[in-house]
Amino acid sequence: MRLLEERDGRLSTNGDTADLDGKNDTFAGAFFHKEDDMSVCEVRAGCIGRGRAGKTALFRSLSEGPVGDFFPSGLHVDAGDPREVAQMIREAEETQHILQTFGLPPTRDAAQIRYYLYDGDQQRVVYKMREVIGQILTHTLPHSTTEQQARYDQYLRTLVDTQVLWTVIPCPPPDASPLDRRRYSNTLRITSAYLREALRLRTLSQPAAVVLVISKLDMLFATADEARTALTDATLRSALGPLVHLIDTSSHVADAIILPVTSFGFGNAVLREEKYDYEDPPPEPTDDPYGAEPTWLLREGTIATPFNLDTLVIWTLLQGLLSQEDQSETGDLCRMLHDDLLTEDRWFVTLKGDGSRS
Repeated sequence: MRLLEERDGRLSTNGDTADLDGKNDTFAGAFFHKEDDMSVCEVRAGCIGRGRAGKTALFRSLSEGPVGDFFPSGLHVDAGDPREVAQMIREAEETQHILQTFGLPPTRDAAQIRYYLYDGDQQRVVYKMREVIGQILTHTLPHSTTEQQARYDQYLRTLVDTQVLWTVIPCPPPDASPLDRRRYSNTLRITSAYLREALRLRTLSQPAAVVLVISKLDMLFATADEARTALTDATLRSALGPLVHLIDTSSHVADAIILPVTSFGFGNAVLREEKYDYEDPPPEPTDDPYGAEPTWLLREGTIATPFNLDTLVIWTLLQGLLSQEDQSETGDLCRMLHDDLLTEDRWFVTLKGDGSRS
């Protein structure tokens, strides 16, 4: 997946920095300011999720699913530059090896994800989301260091001015042990607290759209049919009770859904038997309330085939566009994306709204 990290008006890509103001590179400067065209709308999304909730695997899997592919309407999401597409392909191959060998390391540096929604050769929407470092959620305490508090404040700022909020919760095992149940309870509690704070401090006048993303389904169920049979609408609503209640009662939420996803694909996840020592690993907290969790690898010889990620991206883009005050330039896109949600057997549970805000 192509991650673009912006620093002081310059675009950093794997340590290389491109000038965005055009002083040193006229073509690059003009290109990267293309989105300033009034015909290109901006959709901003934020993400909430504790460490090891499956966020990084989800972000990396975007390039194996909806990014680069075409939706039924013909719209497609991709990078903004052919060079970035080439880089995405290379990174996808590297990620494939990592997932099969030792699993993804924890996210230590939050980079900004940026993709474009294309209609033919036209960039119509720029989609932005900043990665989240899950350790900020679970290990920032009232007495944490000044540096940690600053990272916490910076993270909250990435949530309060977004149009769509993803909240990522790993699916609880069907035969949960007491430790599993306690971990899941703590997950709901910390996720609810951050979602509540993001809504309370919201800076935009428009209500947010919230998607409760259930991750790691492929680690618990062999097939999509098995998962859908076990996770009925009522079961999902009950399992996410505190979050569902928060969404239902908040005036800052206009539309919300529950959306189960997989990053590897059903039948592709296997438990890692041995630990792997990452190069220069971050210190492991000794007081982690979530305890040691199993690490899942991508089965050797398989290719990640994400499930339902395209639905997540389509719904996010649609809600982001529907939140725009002026939809005169995006009404056609909204209709196309709405139809894309209805043309396939997509899996989501509506909690609030009907996806047709005007």
